[in-house]
Amino acid sequence: MEVLSNITIFGEVLLLMLLLCPTVTAYDSRVLQYYNEGVDLSEIGRYADEAVISYDKAIDINPNDAITWNNRGIALGELGRFPDAVASFDKAIAINPDDAITWSNRGSALYILGRNTDAIASYDKAIAINPDDAITWNLRGNALGKLGRYTDAVTSYDRAIAINPDDARVWNLRGIALRDFRRYADAVASYDKAIAINPDDDFTWSLRGNSLVKLGRYADAVASYDKAIAINPNYTYAWNLRGIALGEFGEYPGAIASYDRAIDINPDDADAWYNRGIALGELGRYTEEVASYDRAIDINPNYADAWNNRGIALGELGRHTEAVDSYDKAIEINPNDAPVKQNREMALQKQTKTTPLLYAPIGAMVLMAGIAVWTRRRDPL
Repeated sequence: MEVLSNITIFGEVLLLMLLLCPTVTAYDSRVLQYYNEGVDLSEIGRYADEAVISYDKAIDINPNDAITWNNRGIALGELGRFPDAVASFDKAIAINPDDAITWSNRGSALYILGRNTDAIASYDKAIAINPDDAITWNLRGNALGKLGRYTDAVTSYDRAIAINPDDARVWNLRGIALRDFRRYADAVASYDKAIAINPDDDFTWSLRGNSLVKLGRYADAVASYDKAIAINPNYTYAWNLRGIALGEFGEYPGAIASYDRAIDINPDDADAWYNRGIALGELGRYTEEVASYDRAIDINPNYADAWNNRGIALGELGRHTEAVDSYDKAIEINPNDAPVKQNREMALQKQTKTTPLLYAPIGAMVLMAGIAVWTRRRDPL
């Protein structure tokens, strides 16, 4: 998890602070011993009870050591004990309220707990002490994004970038915030900055492709996914998204080939099976479409959209009773889905009528020349 890696970085910073601190020689030798044991355990990745126990022993001897309370919080965070980590950071802050790093670490623990408003307040405290801390500006942007405050998140990322313009990760996160704010062209520009710094980041190439799809630039999106796949040929996420982009401009055989590649890598990718079914349906290969949805449902029995699309494909095959059963499953999962209920009503009517029906690959239930149209779903980007 990205926030945890940042917490580890803060621990390394604190170790450097301790080594440079002239008051270290005044410590009781047992305090320094137990502190160093905790740091050593942390450095070799043994964030288990023994690391916390070592810090606790140091604190028992000197409960007013803010640095040890802070490092104890880091170790607790690595154990996933985030409420305890917050309490430990609070102890450190009570002793030394002017330590920007501890405020930032506290914010990260709160962020992981989903307490984003409190996390932002903690990051603000850190920034008030050290306004040139690019990492904290970055983390603050993450928390703002979680609250849907995308404009503020972008502003926070911009501050981080002004301090350190060569941090590809911040450019990437800025792009995500812009995407969530539906500023897709600006998101692409931000991803381009990240890629210029780190051209081997397959994830950023994929995110760039997603925003290009939103802009209707499907060929460019495919090229972006191809870049991601060239870096990581087993990147199922990119293969799946590539298939979606190809389908958007009607290249369904290519889309199916992309989904097949994703499935070869991960046969349990329910989304790839689902998207493959959609492409098969667009080609009129309804029996294969049903089989593809069946695989998606085997993996995820609560995949309501797969049950819905399966009903449509069964209807195209004239298997209306089975179609009704499939819609019933979708409605059982999502009882408030009105379009699926309308699809079910159409299938019931088809059990007694032979009037031909049309379907639309995307969109809500509509009436076209007085004829009802099936509602087929796509997997969203």
